[in-house]
Amino acid sequence: MFGFPTQARYLFTQMPQSSDPWPPVGAVDRDLRIAISEFAPGNEVVIDKFVYRSIGLVGFQPMGTRRPKGLEEPFGRVMKVGLCDVCKNIDERPGQSCGTCGEVSAYREVELAFPIGFRSEWARERRRYESSLDRLSRASVPRVTVDTSRMNKHETGGLIVRGGSTVIYSINDNRSQGFKFMRGRGGPSFGWVEVTHASDLWLDSNSEERNIALGASLTTDVLIAHAIEPRTSAFSHCLPDGNHAAKLVSTARRAAWTSLAFALRIAATKKLDIEEPELETGIRFIRDTESHLLYPEVFLADAIENGAGYVSFLAQPREFLDLLNRVEGLIDDWDHEHGCDTSCYACLRDYSNSNFHPLLDRRLAADALDVLRYGAPRRDRWVETRAHAVEAAIAAFAPTWACADPFADTPLIETHGQRRVEVIHPLVNRDKDLLNAMAPMLVADVFNLNRRPGEIYLAV
Repeated sequence: MFGFPTQARYLFTQMPQSSDPWPPVGAVDRDLRIAISEFAPGNEVVIDKFVYRSIGLVGFQPMGTRRPKGLEEPFGRVMKVGLCDVCKNIDERPGQSCGTCGEVSAYREVELAFPIGFRSEWARERRRYESSLDRLSRASVPRVTVDTSRMNKHETGGLIVRGGSTVIYSINDNRSQGFKFMRGRGGPSFGWVEVTHASDLWLDSNSEERNIALGASLTTDVLIAHAIEPRTSAFSHCLPDGNHAAKLVSTARRAAWTSLAFALRIAATKKLDIEEPELETGIRFIRDTESHLLYPEVFLADAIENGAGYVSFLAQPREFLDLLNRVEGLIDDWDHEHGCDTSCYACLRDYSNSNFHPLLDRRLAADALDVLRYGAPRRDRWVETRAHAVEAAIAAFAPTWACADPFADTPLIETHGQRRVEVIHPLVNRDKDLLNAMAPMLVADVFNLNRRPGEIYLAV
């Protein structure tokens, strides 16, 4: 039940002069999953009102009361992995294509390191913090490795649910470019420095250059769940791709499942009486064998090493059904007592999911669960928002746009000589029309029309 920090990593803001005390003066620690974002080369960190820029990796071995010994290889464990930019999965044994979705062009092999420690510029002159920092890179959303053959399986509430052990990876690959490291001038105590952000004074010109991605991993228990039917004649969870309008609908469906994932986490923490950071959540993507389109799969995982037993408990059929019922209870409260238009800190948002705030929408989470359990949304949660979005778009693009009835279930927008725009729910199955770039009617979803009407305008 209780986890202790086993992956703490230091950022050394000055050269350690003694092993006593340890950690030395000027060192600050973070869990590795946070460190690969916060301490990544190029990023700035505030410590005691001064700003330090990370420029590389370094590792030290304490030597009693003597000066600590610098390690030759501060990269720690290094492994080759395959990263897919389409389905966002990771292959521990990389091949020629993604092992999950079969992607080739957007699939790449990278060298992944689990750093021992990080170092700053060790500059004598420090810059005082004045409300601005450079944050040039950060870790990706968690990537899950899954061996479904070794997991327990059941079907509950329109979902295929599996539970078992997994490894969760967080990766910072510097926006797919990797970090270019060379040995620091001065020996092992100066570590390896990143050539883009370090001064030439720190570089050993005789050193080889290594392109490395920074990573952290966590072996724990996981629960994964996806729709029994990725799409029906009426609704679809699949991600159409191709033209601009199809990509917009794909974004809305990602938003629906991301929102559902965090709704599940909220319900799980209330059920188990734990804090939200004790569970990891997110979505991954798998390919539909019939349509060959990707569709989302939600996951919940324990946030501590080797698992705390929370997710193993939730993965049982009876407990998972109770979890879905609790999510519905939250949704009913949000529907009747909540006033936010998309999401807020009283429903889906919290500090830990700030990266996802632009995507989160309580109504999409509710509709996705209704479609899974009942085949269709139990109520129209978009009446006012849909009408407001249509009226706002017409006002913005007047006089070329007009709509006879913004309050219709499926409003039609005239664009005067160009294609008409049909405003639909993001989960409605119009995949064939979305994949047809020459269709006489543009299918636009209400989620994007409300948030990004300019993108709909460009798609017409």
